[in-house]
Amino acid sequence: MVVTKSELANRILEDYRQAKHTTILKSYKGKAAVDGIKKLFFGGDLKKGSAWAKGWSSYEKSQAILLITESRLPKRKFKPVLGYEFIIGDIKTGSSLGSSWPTVREGLLALKEL
Repeated sequence: MVVTKSELANRILEDYRQAKHTTILKSYKGKAAVDGIKKLFFGGDLKKGSAWAKGWSSYEKSQAILLITESRLPKRKFKPVLGYEFIIGDIKTGSSLGSSWPTVREGLLALKEL
């Protein structure tokens, strides 16, 4: 499992580890996490992705985490739902951005780009 010094990321990771119906399929840290979220958010628009990433310090980027998750929730009749969670920064300055794809197929297509 991924290791980070970010207290925010460690709290969120612990929540995912304890989640009954959610599994972490893959995790990225540091540059790989930042590059991955830029691809998910901005696709091929490197200018926008780079401008967005400049708002974070080198240290914050080095401790960033990107999680790819699968949830099978009772309210969705245990059908798989792919999602992601990006965590950067620490408790006071951090941010956690997450979402899921409407279908597993869309999620798999987006994840091919990572």
